[in-house]
Amino acid sequence: MATRFARAERSISPANLRARATQVYALFAWLHVPAVAAIALAAHNGWLGPVMLLAEVATFATVCALTMKDGILLRSIMAVALTLGPIFFVYAGRGGAIDYHGYYFVALAMLAAYVDWRPIAIASLLAIGLAQVSLGLAALQGVYVLAECSMLVWITYAMQMFLNRVDDLMNFTAEAIAGELAEKASLQAEISRLRHTA
Repeated sequence: MATRFARAERSISPANLRARATQVYALFAWLHVPAVAAIALAAHNGWLGPVMLLAEVATFATVCALTMKDGILLRSIMAVALTLGPIFFVYAGRGGAIDYHGYYFVALAMLAAYVDWRPIAIASLLAIGLAQVSLGLAALQGVYVLAECSMLVWITYAMQMFLNRVDDLMNFTAEAIAGELAEKASLQAEISRLRHTA
C-alpha cells in the first residue's frame, strides 16, 4: 500500500511534471526547425537562416535538458527556446497569407506545465519585446499576451499551492500508514512473546 502511495506522489509531483515538460519542450524545439522551413517556403521567403538559427536553439535546448538539473535557469532556457519558435514563424511567414502570431499563445499556455510563473513571464516579455521591435507586433496583441500571461501566472500559482497541499497530504498519509504498520508489528511481536511465555 505504501508503494502505491509513493507511485501516486511521484506521478503528480511538480518535479515529475517539470521533467516531462522539459522533454516535450526540447522535442518542440526540434519540430520548429522543419516547420519554419515549410513556413518560409510557403511565404516565398528565405528558409536557410531561420532553419539554421532554430536548429542551434534546438541543439542548445536539448543539451541543457540533458545536462542541467531542473531549476529556474533550465526552465528559463526552455521557455526561451519554445518562444523563439513562434517568433521565427512570424518572421519566416512575413508577407504570406497566414498570420502566425497566434502561436505565441500556444507556447505561453504550454509553459503552464512547469507549474512556475517565472518561465511564463520570461516568455511573455520575450514575445512582446522582440516581436514588437523586430516583427511589428500590434500593441493590442501585446495586451493579449499580457492578459494571457497574467491568467497563466495565477493558474500556475494555484496549481503549485494545490500540489504542495497534495504533497503534504501524501506525506501525512504515508507517515500514518507507516505508524500503523509499526504498531501492528509491535502488537504481533507482543502476542508472539506472550504465547511463548504461556
